[in-house]
Amino acid sequence: QYVEFTTPTANTEFAVDHGLVATPFARLVVRQDAAGQLYDVNLGGWGDETVYFKCDATGILMKILLLANPGG
Repeated sequence: QYVEFTTPTANTEFAVDHGLVATPFARLVVRQDAAGQLYDVNLGGWGDETVYFKCDATGILMKILLLANPGG
């Protein structure tokens, strides 16, 4: 599942909604429009609708690929 979002304030946790109906186990950054590092956070809170990240820069447009096992 591809998801696109803009990072909010640097170093602040934010939620990203997805449509997988399964809990992702990994993500890959496919594209971003500026320098910055995306960090996975609150991994225990990742679920079948939402994942959580931090980024060390503000206002980066990112496209990620979330990976999940079908039915799980």
